[in-house]
Amino acid sequence: MIPKWQRGGRVSSLNTGLGFATGELVYALDGDTGFAPDMITRSVVVFEDPDVLAAAGNLRIRNRTKSLVTRLQSLEYLLSIEYGRTGLARWNLINNISGAFGIFRTDIVRQVGGWDTHTAEDLDLTLRLKQYQRRHPHMRLAFIPDAIGYTDGPETVRSLASQRMRWEGDLYFVYLRKHWRGIRPRLMGWAGTLFTLTYGLVQSVALPFVIGGYVVWWYATQPPVYAVTISVLLYLIYLVLCSWYALVGFLCVSRDPRSTLRDMAWLPVMPLYQLALRLLALVAILNEVLRRSHEETSMAPWWVLRRGNRF
Repeated sequence: MIPKWQRGGRVSSLNTGLGFATGELVYALDGDTGFAPDMITRSVVVFEDPDVLAAAGNLRIRNRTKSLVTRLQSLEYLLSIEYGRTGLARWNLINNISGAFGIFRTDIVRQVGGWDTHTAEDLDLTLRLKQYQRRHPHMRLAFIPDAIGYTDGPETVRSLASQRMRWEGDLYFVYLRKHWRGIRPRLMGWAGTLFTLTYGLVQSVALPFVIGGYVVWWYATQPPVYAVTISVLLYLIYLVLCSWYALVGFLCVSRDPRSTLRDMAWLPVMPLYQLALRLLALVAILNEVLRRSHEETSMAPWWVLRRGNRF
């Protein structure tokens, strides 16, 4: 335990730990995240490869049976983290190393400046690591599917909405306020730049506006029967694609078949859940654009945010 005379927030705590760290690896973990007994053993093995500069662990929802909201989050984490990052790691295109479960080489984190003030510190650090990769193209970001962490997901619609308002607003802040000058081939390489533009700007920022605008226009201009019929057709198409993706992941990647099958039972709700999250993302982005909501984060006290650079 390292005593601190004044609360400085999550970033301050991470950098304090980094300053005292003497080992080759440093783990950035949430205080309320639990881990499988063999987590350290399985994660350390990955770093026997000297080209791995950092790695993301595999997060699952611990309270998955509490409510429909947590069951949908469990399925979401399965598809986006366990399945999605397994594939992205093959192409050296890890999109983010979660702040709840990330492992880093201590000297490299120090070289890129450690964790920075403001919010979405995990994505901010990941982007700086990608720029470090550009200077050391043989190195890569890894994903460790066998290193399991368990986190508590929000159990109500209200608490989930509050969490995602912060997450989605942070994405806009990091990509378009803080790092927009750094997302270019000279600093990130062509592969990293194109992927970041596609995932960060198109999917995370532009797509909510496209979906929200289309939904409003569609139901405002089309006859009700026609609008509902096409909506049902789009729902079925999305469900088929999502189910195919889940099935392929189950057959090729899944490490807990029984739990995975229980999660996959909620696939019919997934298209509606994802639509709701995209519309919520639109509200979160507008909130960040108009009110700079990242400055209201509970991740750090106001006096820390005020002393940081304003983007």
